[in-house]
Amino acid sequence: MQQIELTEQGTYNIINSKQENYQLVFNYNQAVQGWFLDLVSENFKIYGIRVTSVPNILKQWSDKIGFGVAVKCEQDSEPMFFEDFTTKRARVYLLEPDDLITQKVLWKNINLIDNI
Repeated sequence: MQQIELTEQGTYNIINSKQENYQLVFNYNQAVQGWFLDLVSENFKIYGIRVTSVPNILKQWSDKIGFGVAVKCEQDSEPMFFEDFTTKRARVYLLEPDDLITQKVLWKNINLIDNI
């Protein structure tokens, strides 16, 4: 897991384990006081994913793209201010394949416990 330093709205390039290029584009929308993420590659495009404080924003696509994005915000809140990432109130992490495997095992174990 590697932290992505968001100092301003920007585009971050990622090359996954299959050597496919992806762009993560973070945008702040003042009208709704929130951050949004676009994920773009040659054959895969998703626009307008709301950036929330979750273990993997890209969970439903992680098997296809081979990585994920986690967001952690102080006090279990949501990133809602333009300066949240520059002040470190919110942090973004790139989840690599090993992180995804660990997450799957953890979620499976949680689901097993909940079903007892």
